Amino acid sequence: MRRLLVLLPLLFVCACIPKRVVVRATTVVLPDALAAMNEEGDLALAEAAAATNLKLVEGLLHADPTNRQLAALTAQGFGGYALAFVEESDPARAAALYRRGQAYGLRALMQDRRIAAAIAGTDAAFTASLSHLGQGDKELILWTALCWGKWIDLSRTDPVAVADLGRAEALFERLLALDEGYYYAAPHVFLGVFYGGRSKMLGGRPEEARAHFERALAITGGRFLSARLYYAEYFARQTQDRALFETQLHAILDAPNDLLPEQRLANAVAKRKAARLLARVDEWFD
Repeated sequence: MRRLLVLLPLLFVCACIPKRVVVRATTVVLPDALAAMNEEGDLALAEAAAATNLKLVEGLLHADPTNRQLAALTAQGFGGYALAFVEESDPARAAALYRRGQAYGLRALMQDRRIAAAIAGTDAAFTASLSHLGQGDKELILWTALCWGKWIDLSRTDPVAVADLGRAEALFERLLALDEGYYYAAPHVFLGVFYGGRSKMLGGRPEEARAHFERALAITGGRFLSARLYYAEYFARQTQDRALFETQLHAILDAPNDLLPEQRLANAVAKRKAARLLARVDEWFD
């Protein structure tokens, strides 16, 4: 009974703490949890943990909906989960997951009234509104743009999605202007995807795509294997450069598992995808 009397005031104090204070205290440890996930090399273990972790972060964001850091982490969670574990087996589901991540990220970006006002306007107005985003916005820009771009990539027959292509591109261009090396040269990698994944008739810019991919490889020293993967998938395949396609994919498969320990999971996913792409080389090249 005495113990109960001691605990009751403590419980009362905890109950009186504002929900957002609790959420923001919890948010402090999330980057460390994410780092541990990124270091995981066992794909089955990572997949089993990813969905649970994603719902946890999403739940925290629901409790603190204006928290931009949580919005970025939630967009990253949906984008990373779809990219690593869903896209190859169920593209339609992956597109829906990317769309959810994009919605969370865009909602956070629209806390800036200039972006909120521009969202219903022209692509040029939207692009101009991004000029106010700075160094502290890089994480949110990246994961919103990634989810947006991947949703478009998997929804090429949807005119609504295709119409948004310029806006996703504008976010990556803004990130490039802020920090070309951010997150293993992500702006260069994804601009390479944008410009390399389409024919010239549909707005592709193969030479710019090549330059972006080569710059990404130079910045990262080729250690972040996703750059090689997308160079093969979105540029070499589109331009029918079989030698480049095979060279990049073999470089991925031959890379040591601990090439980039802090991104062991991403590199393991790249290796799995590279093997599957290489198995289909005769389907895509004469």
